[in-house]
Amino acid sequence: MSHEVVVVGGGIGGLTVAALLAARGTDVCVLERQSQVGGCVTNFETFEYQFEPTMGLYTCWGSGEAHQRIFSELPVEAPEARAVDQPVTRLSDGSEVAFASSNYVFEERLRQSFPECSEAAIEFYRQLSKIAEPLLQALRRVPDLPTASQRQRMYAFAPRVDRVRQLRRLKKRILDEELKNTSQRFREFIELQLRVFTAARLDDSAYLPSCALLHSVQQGLFAIRGGAANLAERLAESIQQSGGKVRLNSSVLRLSYDPSGKATGVDLLSGENLIATKAIVSNMTVWDTYGKLIGLQRTPPEIKKVLGGLSSPGAYLIHAGIDEDAANSLRSNHFLIANDSAQATEELIDPSRIGVAIAPEWDPRAPEGKRAATIMFSADVSQWFTFHSDVEEQEAKDQAALETGWAALHKRMPELGNAIEVIDTANPLTCYETTRRKLGMVGGIGLSPGLLEGQQLNHRTTLPNVFMVGDTVFPGAGIGAVSLGAFAVANEIAPR
Repeated sequence: MSHEVVVVGGGIGGLTVAALLAARGTDVCVLERQSQVGGCVTNFETFEYQFEPTMGLYTCWGSGEAHQRIFSELPVEAPEARAVDQPVTRLSDGSEVAFASSNYVFEERLRQSFPECSEAAIEFYRQLSKIAEPLLQALRRVPDLPTASQRQRMYAFAPRVDRVRQLRRLKKRILDEELKNTSQRFREFIELQLRVFTAARLDDSAYLPSCALLHSVQQGLFAIRGGAANLAERLAESIQQSGGKVRLNSSVLRLSYDPSGKATGVDLLSGENLIATKAIVSNMTVWDTYGKLIGLQRTPPEIKKVLGGLSSPGAYLIHAGIDEDAANSLRSNHFLIANDSAQATEELIDPSRIGVAIAPEWDPRAPEGKRAATIMFSADVSQWFTFHSDVEEQEAKDQAALETGWAALHKRMPELGNAIEVIDTANPLTCYETTRRKLGMVGGIGLSPGLLEGQQLNHRTTLPNVFMVGDTVFPGAGIGAVSLGAFAVANEIAPR
């Protein structure tokens, strides 16, 4: 059997590429190893709860932004997305900082929250906005910015083409360098956002993509009814309505090649060979695209070196149910929480940074009188993938992580009291079992400076007819960024 385009993986990136291509008349087939689409954003459902595996906050849903443009091409309606109250950050000293989309209001809050460095904090955000606004505009116009021609870059930044030179000068700068005149408390405020949304750290986050993320968080975020899993389902429906195919329970082993070394299709675990006459799109991680799909023997040494220097953390999630009344009494449905950094020891999870996401009142995803909540921690994948002698040892590790995380949560949010209860947990092993991502790493590559290396971590691979999309290639982590990357791939394969 053959198709023009074969997409390996039914995550948001793969589904978005396939939906756009199918709507443009391309014969496309998506191969997903699981029994449902969604990949890392698939909801966990149990006891009438639906838990999102993320913070449930999304960018690029505003007027004229990526998702509106995507669904303007598709035969289905976009899922309902609403602007939500912005998250509240709770610093390790107990103080809270609330965001505001109004720059004037936000600057006043910065003055009140960080009197020790208020002017430096305000100036940091002013400079950040000056960079982020034209950068985000450019990405909307030309999603494949790192590989774009000089003419395309000029168009992307028009009429302020001088921004191209300015951003080129900032390309190798690290975010940490821009915070040297601010206090430790303000740095903690910034790192909280990076850690919770992208699993990145200050000292390993490129300045330019960090500007885009921090600006988006401050300007406002959206929640999707049913979560990102609903987005995945709409995209799959669109593919099928446009004549494309979505094949579930279809595990891909590797690419197939002709005698000249050209990729001709994919070999499935079932023994079937599926031909791709035009292109193959991998929605696997960059590690698995080269290590499993393309094959290490066909991966150039320079790519192996880059990949060897990249890593990503895992996540430990506590799925909980919270009483409706208790949820309504909180200042926000989303909290970014810092504990004393001294607690970040050799634990299975890092309790020093916590993300709390509670389903909105208009979409509780829970039995009556309750709301679904996900509590997120970063996890050291190496500790979860050491040799296990039996299942009991794995369960003991999960229980130890749960006790550490639950204690950290109640220490920093004592107002929850008995109004919240544990429903289930998920750890890096769980993620690996459901997604087959290397070592269960779900943090993408954060805001790594490698994202800006135009010839390495973008949508193109070393094979001319094989492309990548997802959170481990440019533009990086987050549904909005992945969707922009999918636009770039679709436009290269089948320009409008």
